[in-house]
Amino acid sequence: MDWHPTENRFAVGGVTSDGSALIETLFPPGNLTGAITLPSRTRGTAAYAVPLSVKLADSGGALVSEHSPTTDVNGYFTLQDLPQGTYGVWLKHAQSLAVMPSVTLDAPSVSLDFGTLAMGDADDSNQINMVDFSILGAAFGTSDGQPGYNADADFTGDSSVGISDFSLLAYSFGLVGVPPPAGGSGAPELRVLETIPPELASARLRFLTNNGSVSTRVGAAFSVTLAAGNSTVGQGSVISLLDGAEVHLTFDPTKLQVDEALAGLTPGTTLPTVLKNVYDNSAGTIDFAAGTLNAAAQGQFTLVTIRFRALASTGSGVTLVQASSAPYRENVLTLDGAAITPTLTPLSVKIR
Repeated sequence: MDWHPTENRFAVGGVTSDGSALIETLFPPGNLTGAITLPSRTRGTAAYAVPLSVKLADSGGALVSEHSPTTDVNGYFTLQDLPQGTYGVWLKHAQSLAVMPSVTLDAPSVSLDFGTLAMGDADDSNQINMVDFSILGAAFGTSDGQPGYNADADFTGDSSVGISDFSLLAYSFGLVGVPPPAGGSGAPELRVLETIPPELASARLRFLTNNGSVSTRVGAAFSVTLAAGNSTVGQGSVISLLDGAEVHLTFDPTKLQVDEALAGLTPGTTLPTVLKNVYDNSAGTIDFAAGTLNAAAQGQFTLVTIRFRALASTGSGVTLVQASSAPYRENVLTLDGAAITPTLTPLSVKIR
């Protein structure tokens, strides 16, 4: 198959084994018209005309082409003169999670509805997490032209940052978009600013226990407090300030279970807006996130109290409650859109 750019067509031809000519088959390029839905925005208004990143991938997931269309005021855009074929179409708005439906371009004009985009990605990282909440929190209650306003947190496109923007973020909190095709520019990772406020840099994440360990017996229940911030201020250091904390923990589900009958996970009160509070006793995971839209929390405070029950003896060893190492499950502490990924010393639990 050969591309004839001057004739704007593909041609397949040649000769048979007896030397006769094959009939030439033409495959003219086609146009793809896409449609997106932006929640909490009104079609027909300027808020619907937004720039997009669109990448086409072949059946093997490799990048074919990249495009940067802008929608009209009703959420439509058109990519022109595309070779016919079947593609995965990766699409992302800077404030949304990426989607990637498939389409077969086998006609002069084909339409594809990308559906409603999940909004709340203030840092364009293709995940909605505590960093996005912190960016929104720093701009909360402001409008365009006022100090502190940040258009990145204006998910509704109404030139202000308020409860509707928070609602969009909270609805999709913890979700991750489809990664871009192989060979593309790549998915942005968790944003960690090079310049960290000293009030954030001094913050810590730690279990409040005696010497970082717990000793218990099979069948017993016990509580562990996870604290954020700093408890002491040495010479030359500063008291921590935090507007958000997100933690992802793992534990051995054959040795420990989060005790459903005894509250399980109890949020602290210092960060009152709880965005995630779940555990999975089959997988051995805990996911918790909370923040504040008001004044940042100062010093050390209780983030969450976890109620465990011991299931089986560890013998001479221990089982650990520790930070997750899975992608998109980083522990994060935030302040005004800046973030750090603090280390967390594992909690050792000996069960006799």
